[in-house]
Order: sequence, then structure tokens, then C-alpha cells
Amino acid sequence: MTDIIMDTDMGVDSDDAVALALLMTLQRKGEVCLRAVTASSAREGASACVKAIMRYYGAEAPLAQMKLPGLPCDRVNNYARAVMKRYGCFDTRETPVPLLRKIMSQRKGLILLATGPLTNIAELLKSPPDDISPLDGINLVKASVAGMYSMAGGFDGGRPEWNVLQDISSAQYVARHCPVPAVFVPFEVGFRVLTGLPLREVPDHPVWYAMKCFAVNEFGVSFTDDDVARDSWDPITALLAAGRGNDLFSYERGTVRIEDDGMSVLMHDERGKHMIVRPKAGRAEVQRAIDELLLY
Repeated sequence: MTDIIMDTDMGVDSDDAVALALLMTLQRKGEVCLRAVTASSAREGASACVKAIMRYYGAEAPLAQMKLPGLPCDRVNNYARAVMKRYGCFDTRETPVPLLRKIMSQRKGLILLATGPLTNIAELLKSPPDDISPLDGINLVKASVAGMYSMAGGFDGGRPEWNVLQDISSAQYVARHCPVPAVFVPFEVGFRVLTGLPLREVPDHPVWYAMKCFAVNEFGVSFTDDDVARDSWDPITALLAAGRGNDLFSYERGTVRIEDDGMSVLMHDERGKHMIVRPKAGRAEVQRAIDELLLY
């Protein structure tokens, strides 16, 4: 079983919600255990939305949420507040770094899954020794985390990737200082791999509700429109973090550098501590692999 900590900017794009649903189904199958979830967002409802989704699956885990003022992107709330109100959940007052340090002080071999801006992860790495652990953040991660999977970057020479752009300095810090192997799932890998539609068959599924709210607020579609499958940046990252999907993707090893403008560069080096994901299977095959798991 893989022990996972998820750090998510729940409430902007619905692929975070689909990623959490995927982890919940894999937890039902006994393949993963979600040990904690931290919100890399201060938007209203971010951790409450996580709680609502986990509660639907009969699961719970310690939650934490970034304090205000948060990041500029926290002004966008496409579905977190709506899910919070519909399912009667509330945001936690616990903050990410203490919770992350607590879980890491208690367990070894954790997988760190980051599907949003890397603010919380950078703050964890910068954290000093405290009453929770005599280790500073870098050494605590080194002792407790087997690897990190991050949906971050774009390596096709296009434009800077959204998660990186929200907090460039944190992305740079994590790329430079993360002491464990890190896998980066770039924008181009999840683009146009549209998943989540099977959830429309499940009555009052909170993830389907999140997907509908996202589509209404982001694209102006009617709430009655059922064609709201979403690109699979975060579900693919979650799939790989859980130890699934390695037959669908390949990896390039090297060192990732984040430029001051947010552009991502891989410097190829067989001794590098980073890997970036590349597609090996077609989009339809990846979509099918994710959607089949969502209905387990």
C-alpha cells in the first residue's frame, strides 16, 4: 500500500476533484492510503470541498489549509464554496506546514503528491526544527518521503504552466532544494485527455457537482450540459503517484530548472534527481484507464 499526502489547490479547476476521486477509489481497492490533504489555496471552501468528497467515499484524513491572504489565484472560486454549501462541510483552521511536519515525523516512505502551486511544499522545506521534529524541513522530507509527484511545468517550448505561474519563487525553490526524487507531470501530458464523465451516472456525486460548477463558471455553459469532462493533468499525476499507469507513460531524467518568467527547462542528465513524464499510450487509452477506475 502506498501512503500519500496530497497538496491540492481545490476549487479552481475540477481536475483536482477528479484526482481526489481517483485516490479514493484506489484507497477502496487497498492500493493507497491518503494520510493527509493540504490545500495550497486560501479560497473559501477549499478544504471543505476535500472533506465533502472524502466523506462521500466514507473516508477521512487530517486536513489543513493555507492562511489568508493566500495567492492571487485564490480570488477564483469556481466550485469550492458551492460544494461546501451543498454538502454541509466547513473549512479547517489547521495550517499546512505543521500538519505536514506531523505526518512526516510519524511515517516513512511517504509519497508527496502536489497538484497545485508549490507554496506549501516550499514552506515545508524552509521550516526550521520545532517541537514536532528536531529536523528542519529538508532533512525531514529526506527522512520521511520516498518521492514527490508534481503537476507542474511545460517542457514543449510553449508558455509557462499555470501552477508554476501562481508562485514562481516557490516552484524554483522546490526544484532546487527538494531532497528526494521528483517527478514532474507537465501541462502537455494531461491536455485533451478528457476524464470524469462516468461520474454523471452516480447520483449526487460531489465531484460531478464540482465539475458542473467549474464548467458553468469557467466556460459559461448551462448547468444542464453533461459534456463537462476535463483535461487530466491532476488525475494523471495522482495515478502515477499511486503506482499506476507506468505502462502508459515514459520518463526523461535530468534536472528541472524554473526560469524567472515561469518557463520550465529540463537539463538532461542521467544522474539528475528529476524526471518528467512523457506520453507513451494514446489519449484514449489513458482516458479509459482513469475513467474505469473512477467507477470502482
